[in-house]
Amino acid sequence: FLTHPDSSGRTPTPGSAAFLRPPLCTAMRRVLLLVLLADAAAFKFLTDFGPAKLIPRPSAMLKRRRATKKFGDKKLAVITGASSGAGLEAAANLLRTGEYHVFGAVRDLDKMRDAALDRDFPADDFTPLQVELGSFASVRAFCKELERSKLNRPIDRLICNAAVYQPGEAPAWSADGHEMTLQVNYLSHFLMASLLLPGMAKSADPRVILAGGASAEESVEVYPRADLGALQGLKLGAKN
Repeated sequence: FLTHPDSSGRTPTPGSAAFLRPPLCTAMRRVLLLVLLADAAAFKFLTDFGPAKLIPRPSAMLKRRRATKKFGDKKLAVITGASSGAGLEAAANLLRTGEYHVFGAVRDLDKMRDAALDRDFPADDFTPLQVELGSFASVRAFCKELERSKLNRPIDRLICNAAVYQPGEAPAWSADGHEMTLQVNYLSHFLMASLLLPGMAKSADPRVILAGGASAEESVEVYPRADLGALQGLKLGAKN
């Protein structure tokens, strides 16, 4: 060992305690410092990353298995107003391809079930869900129920088809105080789309389709006139 003078200026002699405890060289100190820094960095990485991110949660794995069993490799489609008219035809056409599981978003579940039975909808590929588009609260509740029903799968198609047409002397008002046609045909669909879009972004090919027209059913009379009045409703933000 190389020896160095101690604090008193004397050089340690062989056999002395100072001679047997040589100081660490600078290179070894640097190596130890690098090892300690590497250990600290590894500890911080594992602390920040967390075991929950390294290992899938059992609930997520269970949902994936259930989704595969329920939907297979089918795309998921939501159609509002699927119990009659163009919405019913759209649901039938998508189901006929064998490539979709369809969620029928309707106000009247009994009417939807009867229509699905009449059109021989495959029960494994069609799920009716209740929504009242005249109520924002109902739209939010529908989106939560849809989230549970789709088992973490993204929605691939949202077809906004439901609509009302209510000409008359006096306007009808929704539960939220909006003119009924405006809320059902536009505002509630906008809310639904805004709530579903973040999840739809995970789809490989998402689509939002906005349908229009009142002549899909023969029973609907389309008047040849449109009267906007003095636009008081627009000035009030379509509020009652």
